[in-house]
Amino acid sequence: MNRKEYNQAVKSHSNGIYRYAVKFLGDEVTAQDVVQDCFEKLWNNLAKVDGARVKAWLFQTAHNAMVNTVRREARMEPMGPHHGKGNYQANFSFEWSDLLEDGLKALPPLQKSILLLRDLEGYPYQEIGQILGLNESQVKVYLFRARKTLKEKLQSMIPKNEICQ
Repeated sequence: MNRKEYNQAVKSHSNGIYRYAVKFLGDEVTAQDVVQDCFEKLWNNLAKVDGARVKAWLFQTAHNAMVNTVRREARMEPMGPHHGKGNYQANFSFEWSDLLEDGLKALPPLQKSILLLRDLEGYPYQEIGQILGLNESQVKVYLFRARKTLKEKLQSMIPKNEICQ
């Protein structure tokens, strides 16, 4: 890969990686850091990365960085009495998008990545498999499980009288 191909990769893939990172992490600043780190790693590994697989390489690098970020944040303790999760059963005034974000947070990282890549970014199963190092069948199974878990989580957060039939 050369400098021209690198610049094209930045133009072509930075927005998609950013959207993926924002949805995965729920934080724009951290997502920007992930995107920047991905392209820094790409720059440092230009000779090793095949230009035809740069998209999969970038998304895999982003996925790994996001999983590491989530793990690192999980080890940190809240710094005050106001940190932590609220009681969703007591307060149902959240917007649907807030409920969806909370449901996504409940998914394991791999399922969350597959769900976001497929349903948000629109990637085909085969390409998701390349990004995450899975075969197409595994991608379909994890996607099914993610959707099922998300549905159950959303149903548990919404009172019975507010569920649309």
